[in-house]
Amino acid sequence: RPQPVPERVWPEWALPEMASALWRAVEAATADLSPPPPVLLLGHSIGGHPVLSAAARRPVAGVVLLAPVNVTPHRALLNDTGFRWIVRPLCLLLGRPPWKAALGGLAEAWFKRVLGFPRGVSRAELEWVHRRVAWLDFAAAEADARALRAPVLHAFARDDALIQPGKAMELRRVLDACAARDGPRLDWPSGGHNVQKTRAQELATALTEWVARVAAAGERTSASAS
Repeated sequence: RPQPVPERVWPEWALPEMASALWRAVEAATADLSPPPPVLLLGHSIGGHPVLSAAARRPVAGVVLLAPVNVTPHRALLNDTGFRWIVRPLCLLLGRPPWKAALGGLAEAWFKRVLGFPRGVSRAELEWVHRRVAWLDFAAAEADARALRAPVLHAFARDDALIQPGKAMELRRVLDACAARDGPRLDWPSGGHNVQKTRAQELATALTEWVARVAAAGERTSASAS
């Protein structure tokens, strides 16, 4: 399994740093609300790891994971060996100006022509992806998932061109290992990677019903505690 790289560029993109930034955003958004509202965190794709990291560190009412990056590298990252020896080193090199100039066009072609990123995605936006990929830490994400003690809605489509169903099921088995992480488990035969668009109606219905149950459970817990 890929091991963390000891020296990386962009240290602010490490999972603990991103989790802290996420909580700062939550605190800023809820500072004037009394009592503090329940917090539900949602992550799509590569945003799944920061959400798991944040939710493992502080209590949340629930977590939503939509076609998330899982607990081992998937096919868009060339799976385990390709991620360790090709994808991560390439992304790290793109953080250094000489290599960025030399390899930027190759990386852009890979993301757009092979992985299917929209043609309109800018170089600056692709740099964001490089930074996140360089800091992916699958072992930490699995540990965060196992430490999580909150309901989870997990959804993916089996025709996802980036993440194969077997990888999605690896994370699902981790989630299912603890009753505290119970929640809707949605997998559709089609819908691709952006299920928030292609399965918007089904997802909205499931989210609405689930959030209502989570909120009601939180109110019962608060009433019991008082």
